[in-house]
Amino acid sequence: MDNSKLNRIIIMIIFTMFYSSYATGQNMGIGSSLFIPDSSALLELQATDKGLLLPRLTSAQRDNIINPAQSLLIFNLSTNCFETFVNGQWRSIWCDPCSSFSINVSTSSDTICEGDNAVLSAAGASSYIWNNGETTNSITVSPTSTTIYIVSGFHNECIDIDTIQIIVNSLPSQPSNISGPTVLCNSQSITTTEEFNSDILVHGTSAPTNVWFAPSYNTPISYNATNGCPPGSIGYSGSWNNYWGNFVRLPEVNCSGFDTVTLSFDVSHSYFDTHPNDWCRFYVWADNAYKHNVISVKINNVDVTYDAGVNGKGFKFSELRSCAHVEVLFNISSIVNKSNILFYIEPSCGYNDSKTFYVWFDNISISSLAANNNAVYSVFDEGFSYNWSVPSGWIINNGQNTNTINVTANNNSGYVSVIPVNSCGNGPSSSIYVEICP
Repeated sequence: MDNSKLNRIIIMIIFTMFYSSYATGQNMGIGSSLFIPDSSALLELQATDKGLLLPRLTSAQRDNIINPAQSLLIFNLSTNCFETFVNGQWRSIWCDPCSSFSINVSTSSDTICEGDNAVLSAAGASSYIWNNGETTNSITVSPTSTTIYIVSGFHNECIDIDTIQIIVNSLPSQPSNISGPTVLCNSQSITTTEEFNSDILVHGTSAPTNVWFAPSYNTPISYNATNGCPPGSIGYSGSWNNYWGNFVRLPEVNCSGFDTVTLSFDVSHSYFDTHPNDWCRFYVWADNAYKHNVISVKINNVDVTYDAGVNGKGFKFSELRSCAHVEVLFNISSIVNKSNILFYIEPSCGYNDSKTFYVWFDNISISSLAANNNAVYSVFDEGFSYNWSVPSGWIINNGQNTNTINVTANNNSGYVSVIPVNSCGNGPSSSIYVEICP
């Protein structure tokens, strides 16, 4: 650009400035029209639709000013304050009174269960108004779904706003239908049921392990062709008992591959209310030792297990019974050699009086469920914890509290059920009926 063009631009700028100003002596006035500035002012500005806008700097930008002059004036955007440089430091002249004013809202719990309350409290202001219209600093709310609450706080001419979200959890919903087999057919091993149609008992002080044995000491258990279910059984009857007790030992049974076995038979026996100690116990000989490993005793599907401590488990003659069906469940999982287990049935009269004590056993057998009775049951996972229940005697191998379980069934049919659980409690259950093949 040549000098002539530059000179013309400078002249135009000066002319524009003085077009809306008036200078007289050592003072100047700037405004929308010509006016005479006040004599005490070096510069006077007049306007009805504009203001004086000072330089606006952040604190960092302000500190980059090189050698600020005494009384240099700015507006600090970081602090919302007018500042001037005096005696080597920046000092605030006036600050926005609302710049340091703020409120906050807190809650007793930001996650609640449906139907519960939450208390919201605001602090830092002299008055409040919530978006639900309440005007106290503390309110109690009962939202039915996740809700955001807004509170405005007022102090002098200042206002601040804060928000808080209350998350509402509901009880778990109905779980999906349970997936899994509704019929389990477990392999079963059964020895030949002994019906005692003839006298097969061996008596004496000992006998081979492959025969039915009843020792001859005291009064032995013997064959009876009249009593039984139908007639033909083994047992004892007597009116002078001398605290009698004796046993019958079954032929050895190969239980390899099984963890539990069931001794089944039909029984008929006496009952006297003055004989509360009359009972029958069960045990086995295995691994060269007697073992009291009965889990339960059921008569006609009712658990009647009597635990005599070191003397083992059995059932008491607590009522008169005739051809009642007995199932004695043994735990043989810890037995090392399961190939030749001997099972014992031992009735005992605990009294010496003239009452006729009797007991007859018929249709004796040993059975067991094989290990192929595992199954998997599941529901759709909706993010809850799942509490499962299974029929009596079943085992939940793994998966409790998850949406899928692996179970080992026994010979009890029944319901597999699940209840979803979260922090608010239990939801409705879902069930499936599982039948065990006979």
